[in-house]
Amino acid sequence: MAVGKFYAEKNSMVKFESPHETIPLTDDIKKRFIDEAIKQTANSHLIIYFV
Repeated sequence: MAVGKFYAEKNSMVKFESPHETIPLTDDIKKRFIDEAIKQTANSHLIIYFV
């Protein structure tokens, strides 16, 4: 973590938590979550970067 920035590792996204653990976490779903997180933080003081 850096001031005003948060770095998240894409590889750490491996499965959903309970009660949704039976739903497969596909690359498409990961991309949608990443895109939405980037979009929501683009104009804020905290920017999320996925590495």
